[in-house]
Amino acid sequence: MTTLDETLELDGRGRGDDGFAAVELPIAITAFILVMLLMIGGIRVTNMRGDVQSAAHAGARAAAGERDLGAANAAASRVVNASLAASGVGCGAPSVSVGGDLSGGMVTVTVVCNVSLSDVTLAGFPGSTTVTASAVERSDELRGT
Repeated sequence: MTTLDETLELDGRGRGDDGFAAVELPIAITAFILVMLLMIGGIRVTNMRGDVQSAAHAGARAAAGERDLGAANAAASRVVNASLAASGVGCGAPSVSVGGDLSGGMVTVTVVCNVSLSDVTLAGFPGSTTVTASAVERSDELRGT
């Protein structure tokens, strides 16, 4: 008397997972692509935050060298826009605000940037994200007149 396993082996119908490679490969490739998009998105968000923070620091340095708030706002906006453009951050129109004391005190620059993440939405990232960064710089009270 033969068992069921022996019968399946004899007639060739019980050979395991023949043909499943055609199903497993596309699933593995899709998973790999999603993991890569997740990594790329994470790297982009991290770099973007660093670039906006760096632009805020550069804006604070520029604002701290000015004598009045209007000139400080203009200088900070100009430097922040140039810094973000040079770093490749796709921030259409960043919001730059300057506050503090320009007569020897601390000057604060805050940058708000809305950045598109549309190329990594398949990995679960939102279509865009808002990054806010602030930097503080001591104004120069001994600058020339």
